[in-house]
Amino acid sequence: MTIFLPVLFFAALEGILRLSGYGTGYPLTHKTSDGRLVINRDYPRKFFSSTEIAVPEMIDQVLLQNPPQNNRRILCLGGSTTAGFPYEVNINFPYFIKKHLQKNYPGSDIEMINLGISAVNSHAVRHMLADVKTLNPDMVLIYMGHNEFYGALGMASQEYIGGNITLIQTMLHIREWRIYQLLQAIVRGTTAWFTTPTDTSRQRSLMQAMMQQDRIDPHGTVAETTFRNFEDNLLHILRFFKQHSIPVMISDVTCNIRDQMPLSGGNPRQNPTADRPAMKIDTMSVRDSLQAQILFETAQDHLAQGNYQEAYRRFALARDRDRIPFRAPAVINQIIHRSATKTSTPLVSMDSLFRARARYGIPGNDLFVEHVHPNAYGYRLMAAGFIRTLPLNDLNKASMHYLKNLYSALDEYIGALKIQNLIENPPFSQSTRFRMPSIDYPIIKQLARRHVYQNLYWDAAHFELGDYYADHQLPRKALQEYLIVTAFDSTHLTALYKTGNVYYKLRQWDAAIDHYEKAVAYHGRQSFLYAKLGKTYIVSDKNQQTALSYLKTAMEQHRQQPSFTSGELKEIYYLTALSSARLNRIEAAENYLNRSLHLDNAYQPALELKRQLKALSR
Repeated sequence: MTIFLPVLFFAALEGILRLSGYGTGYPLTHKTSDGRLVINRDYPRKFFSSTEIAVPEMIDQVLLQNPPQNNRRILCLGGSTTAGFPYEVNINFPYFIKKHLQKNYPGSDIEMINLGISAVNSHAVRHMLADVKTLNPDMVLIYMGHNEFYGALGMASQEYIGGNITLIQTMLHIREWRIYQLLQAIVRGTTAWFTTPTDTSRQRSLMQAMMQQDRIDPHGTVAETTFRNFEDNLLHILRFFKQHSIPVMISDVTCNIRDQMPLSGGNPRQNPTADRPAMKIDTMSVRDSLQAQILFETAQDHLAQGNYQEAYRRFALARDRDRIPFRAPAVINQIIHRSATKTSTPLVSMDSLFRARARYGIPGNDLFVEHVHPNAYGYRLMAAGFIRTLPLNDLNKASMHYLKNLYSALDEYIGALKIQNLIENPPFSQSTRFRMPSIDYPIIKQLARRHVYQNLYWDAAHFELGDYYADHQLPRKALQEYLIVTAFDSTHLTALYKTGNVYYKLRQWDAAIDHYEKAVAYHGRQSFLYAKLGKTYIVSDKNQQTALSYLKTAMEQHRQQPSFTSGELKEIYYLTALSSARLNRIEAAENYLNRSLHLDNAYQPALELKRQLKALSR
């Protein structure tokens, strides 16, 4: 009874808290009333307990609760690179893979679910497995390894709670208990009452906030435990998917070693290829060569002399000896390769692919924006790496150059602004060579800044840029901005309508009608869409009966819920009269003309058509 009564008390309290709606169980998805699932953006909160960390959110995504038989659902797991940092929703490797598969399998419904979470590592991914399984994926793609030290629950992280995997996984489950959440709220409230608020005028970056240890011995206990836990987690993850017959594919990780000096080093030396002579590298002592900074600088000298293989070797060693290992050392990739072999898991050698495409065969700023996150081209390259390893025999694995049409200079500048903010904080300390991209139109910088600093929505930024181009007689550029949003959300009303308008001005009638009709299919109560479709059919001299049907629908909806101005309505009456006349319905045409002229007796198109009808009747 001594044991049972306290257990019964806490169980009852837990039940009462749950029934009262207190706290959260951190579900991966929420159900909607229309039979869909929505990714819970706050799901990552279970991995972060510190109040000093701005908890990252997941990407907004909608899934079908009961997908059709032709549905193919692919889930992507990992950290910030999987999520697509520093870019918005249209520059990341899962999105690029999705668009390529949609192009090659137009009859299939491709769902690419990006479950990447910034600042998490294999402990979090392992904990997510049960939730991932409930989504019934057809395949899982994994890219992780850089966050093992400083990611949530890592040995050097602010979220560190121990090196024992069982303890870590148990604590993550305990965080779902409402009693724990209540006690946590009480402790936080009490702490806040007795402490002085800190100055938040300069918010720390997520990287800076996650650091607890800033100097780690590459061969010490912290590193050894980290590597051991990563291998244990990874084997468990891969075996879990094998056990449940879920195809899984994993990639090794890659990073910037040529243009990112060790984060634990001193101030960067100037580029040897441009501003200084190469130093004598043969006299370097063995002791000094083991130091990351010296290795990095001697690698620069070899690079300047054209010794690319030796330069690569030393750049890689400099990364491995970095005592602030935000870049995964070579041991991480060795574990990934070993685990893939043990579990017979398909492996993407992303590091080899990046080396093959990098200048001098050494990944640098040509593929990355800072230490580990690829630039837009780098993310396309990642997508290519996964696609070329997918077990799909009929997949067109040719050039994916067209993927660059899915983003514009606006998206790249948004990412650059975020990187500029990131590297101004520790642990970078001027260790990253970064240059803001050159921009042809100042409005791009303005819109990017409004998006990053003033909460201008991503789609609204593209619309404003597209409208600017349209106003300056640059329809092709305007079209690209609208199509970027349409590609991401094929149901977006404004994107479909604006895209149709550009095609209308370019007199590409079929494309204009296609986008207007798609807008009608998803937003059937918008009367202006029917009016625009009717006008397009008339102007393009296409099916007049279809034009008349659209115009009548527009007028009927207006009668039920007025939405047109008198100026718009007089044009609709005129167009209906014109379509009726072409169908030889003269009486109906005259009736609509009278309605148009009733609103404006000086409306010239209506007067001219009335004159023509009178001439025909003589």
